[in-house]
Amino acid sequence: MSNCLTSAGAVAGEGADAIIWADQHGDLNTPETSATGFLDGMALATVLGLCWRPMATQIPGFKAIDPSRCVLVNARDLDPAEKEQLEKLPIIRTECPGWSTAAQRLKADGAERVHMHIDLDVHDPEKLQANRYTTPGGPAPEQIRTAMCGLARPLSIAGLTISAYDPAFDPKGDVPPLVGELVVDLLSTMEGE
Repeated sequence: MSNCLTSAGAVAGEGADAIIWADQHGDLNTPETSATGFLDGMALATVLGLCWRPMATQIPGFKAIDPSRCVLVNARDLDPAEKEQLEKLPIIRTECPGWSTAAQRLKADGAERVHMHIDLDVHDPEKLQANRYTTPGGPAPEQIRTAMCGLARPLSIAGLTISAYDPAFDPKGDVPPLVGELVVDLLSTMEGE
């Protein structure tokens, strides 16, 4: 598993024209707005062409994804600058139960190659804690699985990144089997089309 910024390379390699971003954070900061300078907090902004453009253009095949073709799932820990970005940009925001409307909007917009990014901190830390970057709330693993499979069913998923697993925060080893179930369910969903 990787960090969130690896999604830029995956998007380029897949020729993705849309993205589903499941994360407790918006990852929409830029070097100008970030309070910490944490690069991973700029990952979605990079994929959408909002920052680090010279770096991103060095990735063979990279094309920024139009924000109107971005679904942000269960983002609940947002910096003030990210909230401002979300007010200005046409990003599709949804919670897990609202996945159907989000999928319909992407499909209606003509999305043909969708990249799916799941940061494991999207989960409710009471149900599954994969790293130290947690805030209360969020969906249970079954809710994420249902939403991601629901989104994958009507769309053409070109690739998947799963990020931010730190075994130090998973002493019982609960995360890898749950991620395995998620991937198996996603692949079964995609093969069933």
